[in-house]
Amino acid sequence: MANQNGHFEQKPILNEHWEKDIVTIGLVIKGGLQSSQNYTWNDADVLGKGATADVYLGRNKVNGDIVAIKQFRQTHRPGYDVEYREMQLLQKLNHENVIRLFGIEQQSLNGSVVIIMEYCEGGSLHALLDQPQNTYGLSESTFLLVLKHVVKGIQYLQSLEIIHRDIKPGNIMRCFTEQGEVIFKLTDFGAARKLEEEENFTSMYGTEEYLYPAMYETAVLRLPTGQTFDSRVDLWSLGVTFYHCATGKLPFTPHGGRSNRETMFKIISQKETGVISGTQHFENGPITWSRELPHTCLLSSGLKKMLVPLLAGLMETDQHRMINHDQLYDIVTNNICSCIVVKVFHYATCTNLSIYVNSKASLSVLQDSIAEQTEIPASQQILLYMGRLVKHEIDQLAPIETYPKYLLKSQLYVYNSTYTDEIQPLYLPDLPTFPDFKSTYPDYDRDSKIVFQCSSRSYYIKAITDTLVNNQKCLVEGEQFLRSYISSRSMLIDESFNGVVKVLEQSSKRFEVFYNLLKSINRFMDSVFSKSPELEEIVKDVSLISVHKKKTNTVSAVIMTSDMGS
Repeated sequence: MANQNGHFEQKPILNEHWEKDIVTIGLVIKGGLQSSQNYTWNDADVLGKGATADVYLGRNKVNGDIVAIKQFRQTHRPGYDVEYREMQLLQKLNHENVIRLFGIEQQSLNGSVVIIMEYCEGGSLHALLDQPQNTYGLSESTFLLVLKHVVKGIQYLQSLEIIHRDIKPGNIMRCFTEQGEVIFKLTDFGAARKLEEEENFTSMYGTEEYLYPAMYETAVLRLPTGQTFDSRVDLWSLGVTFYHCATGKLPFTPHGGRSNRETMFKIISQKETGVISGTQHFENGPITWSRELPHTCLLSSGLKKMLVPLLAGLMETDQHRMINHDQLYDIVTNNICSCIVVKVFHYATCTNLSIYVNSKASLSVLQDSIAEQTEIPASQQILLYMGRLVKHEIDQLAPIETYPKYLLKSQLYVYNSTYTDEIQPLYLPDLPTFPDFKSTYPDYDRDSKIVFQCSSRSYYIKAITDTLVNNQKCLVEGEQFLRSYISSRSMLIDESFNGVVKVLEQSSKRFEVFYNLLKSINRFMDSVFSKSPELEEIVKDVSLISVHKKKTNTVSAVIMTSDMGS
């Protein structure tokens, strides 16, 4: 926004997470009672603190409904009137994945602006990631909810030509419906603005770690680049946020964190296309780049395979290569989140796979997807459900969405029908080490960090242990199902042998009838006409009969041996 001299002024960067949850159980904290025209709150009921505002738990004066009240500390600051008009615009937002703004009022005593918002009892996504069980990333089901809900919220804002400009886990809230379902919602629209199609902006907002590289250069390093920005700044922030949710850590981290801003800019601006993380482990050390999610990420290999290209496309420094909003919505809504997830246990490697497949796809597509993760060609797959071939349970040409629910919710097992003496390597988890307990004197700050680290590692080990226990269970069941399948196949072989014997017996009878007929014709020809040398030769040739009897005896002997063995 331009000042009187025509220069663009820079808005403050939010350096602190105001979203830290405060939970008080059985404790009454005294504070001053505050109010606006329609709402009241106690300034001791703090939900969070930020650089420019505090958030309190409040109530409607009339009906007692619980709300979140954001009170700005500065009544008048540069751009206040513009922001006030923008907040009025945001009151019109109405979407299940966007926090509802009930009103904009003024505090009764000092006239400071307060924003009345929907209260989310689940806290922020940042608070969720701060829990020790999520140190290495969210569970797959929770991550998919975040991905789906946040993209839907962004899609809604984009349809109204509104950009958020400060997307991060702290600005994504977790709410619960009356049915107990979780909904994630975008919040904190203090930086949001309406942006017409192809319009650019120059004012600076955002949080350092989630900033688009060009904005980081201008807002954090204070370099006069003269660049303008558009709605793509939200896409980069989304990529960093989704990576944070998947792994529990930020994708780009210099040694020393925020104190090493030059290296941070070097990492985010110089990374190659396809790279999704860069880390500097020690001072002045090299940057370790990666095009894959870390091995500690708890997401399935099937989801990782779909997620990595998305992250790479969002965190792309080349604007021409960065995916656009339409591509984002298509990938998430029509691809990842619309897929049916089929659980398949790969018996040879003792791994449980999540196969993401389009709901309209057929069995052949499912088998091709299994082949990508197991290297077992579709033609060599034995895909079983409860010891029975899956293809016998369904219409092979029908879409997967029409399959019986019991089949889609069950554990399937895949084996290689081709014998191989090659031993498949088993997955061995790389467990994190626990911190050292060298010091003996009490230090509550240090000890609390150590306790958190131990708790985080313990949760991770528990998750790995649960996976291994489940895999062991699948190994036992898989052996039983394979035995059942082989047994059923053996029964079919017995039935086939019996059928072959019957065919051979009928064929033998036909041979006898045929040769008896030839003999009769030969005698008739001999009595009425002259002998036929050709016919006489056929009648005397008994080799076909001998061969036929030999085959019949062989099959009968095999069946007898099989019966004795059983």
